[in-house]
Amino acid sequence: MSTLKVNSITNAAGTAGPSFPLGFVSISPTLQKFLSGSGTYTTPAGVSYIRVRLVGAGGGGSGAGSAAVGVGLAGTDTVFGTALLSGGGGPGGVVPTTAVNPAGAAASLGAAMGLAVIGARPNQGSFLSGTSQYLTGMSGSNSYFGGSGGGDANGVGHSGAANSGSGGGGGGGGATAISYGGSGGGSGGYVEALITSPLVTYAYTVGAGGAGGAGDTGGFAGGGGAAGIVIVEEFYS
Repeated sequence: MSTLKVNSITNAAGTAGPSFPLGFVSISPTLQKFLSGSGTYTTPAGVSYIRVRLVGAGGGGSGAGSAAVGVGLAGTDTVFGTALLSGGGGPGGVVPTTAVNPAGAAASLGAAMGLAVIGARPNQGSFLSGTSQYLTGMSGSNSYFGGSGGGDANGVGHSGAANSGSGGGGGGGGATAISYGGSGGGSGGYVEALITSPLVTYAYTVGAGGAGGAGDTGGFAGGGGAAGIVIVEEFYS
């Protein structure tokens, strides 16, 4: 909402003359962030348009070790509005010998105007047979906001940075004859939209990060994927 400021002209006789506008004083934009769970966003009074940015949650990195490593779990979707904005959850890290790496997380604008960027695929780990080398887990994939979890050569994979929507790092493989280095988790899909005639309320859900997979003999677990986020900037007329 804008307020019109006025000033008046005083004539030579000391009588106030007509007023004229000095200009408008605008209310500064406001911002709300949602870091977890589900709820209802309410558009403040006087808002003429909103800019919404969101990212789905990252997938967890896979475990590492000699044989039966655990795959990382996928992150869940972040959504804003009914059939409107959606950032898909990132896929979890796979067993390194998987033939086809999972596709990146989806992103959708619905009928809104803006940008939708699919998430990055997981970073597939390494596999060695007949050696006694430590295998480094792969880093998780970065979302639009960055913050992926790093892999480790001889330890648990690192989790993605809080509310970045990035993937967790893969666990490190041990010095065994047959060993896997963990795969990193994929990132969530990113959406940025401008809503010029906002509704009074919108339902939202912030995606939860996928858990890292378990490590097997001689290896370590993968790191967890980061939760998503919803950021709403509010602009007043």
